[in-house]
Amino acid sequence: MTLITRRQMLGTGSAAALNVIFPALARAQETTDVIVIGSGLSGLNAAWILSEAGYRVIVLEGDARLGGRARTADDVETKPELGASQVGLSYARVLDAIDRLELATSVEVMDLLPMVNHVDGAFISADDWPRAAQNRLTGDDRNVLPSRLSTTLMARHNPLPSVDDWLEPDFAKYDISLGEYWRSQNVSEETLRLATLGGPGAAMWDASALTLFQEAKRGDVENMFQAQHMEAMAAEGKPAFPLVRNIKGGTSRLPEAMAAQLNAPVRLASIAAEIEMDAQGAEVTTLNGDRYRSKLVISAIPFAALRNVTIRPTPPPVQNKAIRTLGHTETFRVFVSIREPFWEQDGLGASMFSDSALRTFFVLNSENKQPPYRGVFVIIGQAGMRMASLGAQGVTDFVLKELAKLRPASKGKVDVLTWHSWARQPLIGGCRHMFAPGQVSAFANRMREPWERLHFCGEHTRVSDYGMESAFETGERAALEVMERLI
Repeated sequence: MTLITRRQMLGTGSAAALNVIFPALARAQETTDVIVIGSGLSGLNAAWILSEAGYRVIVLEGDARLGGRARTADDVETKPELGASQVGLSYARVLDAIDRLELATSVEVMDLLPMVNHVDGAFISADDWPRAAQNRLTGDDRNVLPSRLSTTLMARHNPLPSVDDWLEPDFAKYDISLGEYWRSQNVSEETLRLATLGGPGAAMWDASALTLFQEAKRGDVENMFQAQHMEAMAAEGKPAFPLVRNIKGGTSRLPEAMAAQLNAPVRLASIAAEIEMDAQGAEVTTLNGDRYRSKLVISAIPFAALRNVTIRPTPPPVQNKAIRTLGHTETFRVFVSIREPFWEQDGLGASMFSDSALRTFFVLNSENKQPPYRGVFVIIGQAGMRMASLGAQGVTDFVLKELAKLRPASKGKVDVLTWHSWARQPLIGGCRHMFAPGQVSAFANRMREPWERLHFCGEHTRVSDYGMESAFETGERAALEVMERLI
């Protein structure tokens, strides 16, 4: 064996010498206890918990901004929320974080202006719908408005007793598409057609019924909290309305405040390219060649992004398949400002649920009930993907033209502020993850298990919660797993 002298190590061959003696340390630019990949709410919550416990944490974020899907469009005057927005009464972890960070919040009364139904080229009021010629529904469905069909069916045909039963083997028989399940319950084809236009039914042929059942059950928990709140308000003789807390200045203020609690700044524009693990630790290499060494790694990015990261050694087949195949669904939104209430001219409801390309259009009352009004088009799934493919000017032209075609009174009175497609964000891949039929049984219980020195968190690894709360839930779990190994 050739011995390397101290003079040689300090000379021109020092880098090569260090690679021979300490290969991992020689490559890494920084060493730390834990590397967290992704600065969404899940990754930041994990990093925050670990930092408070005294561990050194480096957070790598591929985007030029932090926050993941918690994103406020700060460059738009009305600051619309492009992703996470409202904080429900049952979001215990999120509410606790808001209080600890001393973030100011406001109570939002969701004053949605009345909705009109547009089916088969005709506008039909809620009162006229049960008897309308365009209503080809049967039985009790005839009395359900098209905009409520999806959620009504979900409540009527949900076999899960509680929010976490979806992962139990006894319910694996429901790991089929929601459309297939609803057909087995004798739901008519016309009901299925209208239910695909919005709500959970929009993903009825692409998603496992189990994941949608679980979200509906979790929604019941939120509704219970809201009902208790409204009962308490009524008992005090106060107006009762659903309570939603918004973060003043936008939801982006939450991840920004969380990042400020960490013991090191988030490394922005640092796209993880490789995760290499050995008996001593792990090394993460970014796309620009930066290397970071740690004892453990937490992946807090969607599998749609993680599948572009080389992991050595390769995860076992079940986890690897989950990483390679778990998909996301699109929720495409177009935010508009309405300068004049055109609905007063055409005599229809301001909001609209349609089987046209525009799908669902929500109009919110302004605080002083005067223009301008805020509006948003919400188009889910493949329909949203098609719309996003039109590009910036194409989306604006198409939406305004189609709205004017359906409602001529809107012409010249609506301005597109911005639009957003999460599916077109390469580091995210969609508005939210979605288990395809068969995937819950195949790997839902296994994909969140640690692999070697790599741990997983993010909404896609949730068990009981949804939305922003599920991000906090999974980040907390990953942090506790890591701390058990670091003690």
